Amino acid sequence: MADLWFALVCLMLTAFVVLDGFDFGAGTLLYALARTDDEKRAVHAAIGPYWDGNEVWLLAAGGSLMVSFPTALAAGLSGFYLGIFLLVWLLIGRAMSIELRAHLPHPLFSSLFDFGFTASSAGAALVLGVALANVVRGVPLDEGGFTLPLFASAAGGAEVGLLDAFTVPAGAFAVLVCATHGAAFVAWKTSGAVRDRARRLVPRLVVATAVGWAAMLALTARFAPAAFAAFTHRPLALGLAALGALALALVRRESSAAAEAAAATADRRAFLASAAFVALVLGAIFGSQFPYWLRPPASSPPSTAAITVASAQVEASSLRTALMWWMVGASLAVSYFVALFRANRRRREDA
Repeated sequence: MADLWFALVCLMLTAFVVLDGFDFGAGTLLYALARTDDEKRAVHAAIGPYWDGNEVWLLAAGGSLMVSFPTALAAGLSGFYLGIFLLVWLLIGRAMSIELRAHLPHPLFSSLFDFGFTASSAGAALVLGVALANVVRGVPLDEGGFTLPLFASAAGGAEVGLLDAFTVPAGAFAVLVCATHGAAFVAWKTSGAVRDRARRLVPRLVVATAVGWAAMLALTARFAPAAFAAFTHRPLALGLAALGALALALVRRESSAAAEAAAATADRRAFLASAAFVALVLGAIFGSQFPYWLRPPASSPPSTAAITVASAQVEASSLRTALMWWMVGASLAVSYFVALFRANRRRREDA
């Protein structure tokens, strides 16, 4: 039962990244995709029906962790308090930028909110990527949780930090993945010049993502050998990564086909392939991470504590009861998102 809850929490985190990831990407690329105010409003209109609902999956994942693995949640909240603080304010900034832009149409305010939308979107993706990289690399746990300095410092004796040679590139890679995903979504949901720019950007971003992915694998082998060893020795993780590579290649092919034939169906297929890539890569990461929620870094002594699925779980009877309520809530949420996407099938116009 505990293993099932691990999979469910990972599934909800994946749903959040796949769904809110295209919002982050669209915001990150706002200035590259849109030149005029009408074009910027078209980008806002494309994500308008989705962005606030997409955040529900992050809250659902946190609530599920609290119900099923409270020890892991408590350690994560205390250790990543700075990142959580930043993420909350970035999400608030994004919401204000999106909502207030429509209510304060003056050019001065529009420029301010556009900058806030871009900065908060890229910042949120960066923070989430850095946080995931810290989990993959490992954190120095003790009985009270863990504490990391902001930066790794050889002079201060801290070999790892919240921001170091592994986590910062991982955060940048997360921004790049979201940008690719967002460009594919904008190409699907807009028309005219915005769509054309998005179509031209997607193949280039796919190449950059492939290069970044290879670089992150090399960095993982260097800075997180335990995670890399688990990845290379688990057929499921390797299989998901291989499928992810195929999905990324499909994004480039379908996006190029859409640009050549102006085919809306190819734009949709490119976006779905991008969503599959994000989900498969995260699946490979979570598959490599199991059964750990938090593990010590490679530089820690062998006796350093770890938080696993078995050590953090609550009683099995509580997990069974929670599962029944989770199925009800998940069914309602999935039904809502299916209805939402069906109700917004058409492209958004530029004006």
